[in-house]
Amino acid sequence: MQYNNDCVACGGSNLYEVLSLGEQCPANDLLAERESTFNEYPLGLNACDDCGHGQLTYLVDPSELFKNYMYVSSTSQTMQKYMASLAKFILTLKGSEASVLEIGSNDGLFLRSLTGY
Repeated sequence: MQYNNDCVACGGSNLYEVLSLGEQCPANDLLAERESTFNEYPLGLNACDDCGHGQLTYLVDPSELFKNYMYVSSTSQTMQKYMASLAKFILTLKGSEASVLEIGSNDGLFLRSLTGY
C-alpha cells in the first residue's frame, strides 16, 4: 500500500483530503475461518486543487484487493436490464455522440449495453 501523492489526471501535487473512512477491509474479502481477521487499509478521497479530479488517498496492491473478488455484474438479470435501460436513457437524452466515463466497470456490462444501441 502506498500514499497517492500525485494527481493521476494532471500530475499535480496539490491534493487535499475530502473524506476519510478510516481503516476498511476490502470488499468481498471472505475469511477462511471465523477466528481469522481481515486485512484493513485506509480508505479516503483526495481531490486535486489544480484540476478538481477525485481519487483514492492510498493505493492497495490489486492482487490483494481482488484475490477473492466474486461479484460479476453480468450474472444478474436485474443488472442487465438496469444497464440496458440506463444506456437507452443516456443515448436518448444525449444521442450517439454522448461521452460516458464509467468508473469501476467490473466486467464491462454497462459499456457493452451502450454499444447495443
